[in-house]
Amino acid sequence: GGATLGPISEAFLTILDDDTLAAALAAWRTARFGANAGNAVISGNTADPDADGRPNLLEYALNTDPGTPDAGPVLGTTATGPANLQLTFQRIASPALSYTVESSNDLVTWDPTPVWTSTGAQNLAGPVTVTDPTDLATTPRRFLRLRVTAP
Repeated sequence: GGATLGPISEAFLTILDDDTLAAALAAWRTARFGANAGNAVISGNTADPDADGRPNLLEYALNTDPGTPDAGPVLGTTATGPANLQLTFQRIASPALSYTVESSNDLVTWDPTPVWTSTGAQNLAGPVTVTDPTDLATTPRRFLRLRVTAP
């Protein structure tokens, strides 16, 4: 844990759709939206019925409820030692999804070496906390983002 940071730290979350997820997403939509599972305005990939800023595809990948605004991923700093950014988030156990935490000093150029990545068999369900190795004392302007993709 650590304190939530102000404007120098933001989490950016995206997910890309992939046909390999079609069956799992259809089952998830039926379970979460019932009679509205076929209504793209409510249950579509980019819909955000709870208005929490995360589209349904991201709600699926982060194992959050698309019908209730969630706190979602939390960005903070390490509690002890040097101050480093930490991003904590939930994930589902799906080999069809890859989770990657990336870093940037300017929100334009993202480091090509991810801070952390998990793919395939490594995708175990549950919370994950990723710590950026860059000390905020030496690089005070630092950003992390979570990218969820279908390989």
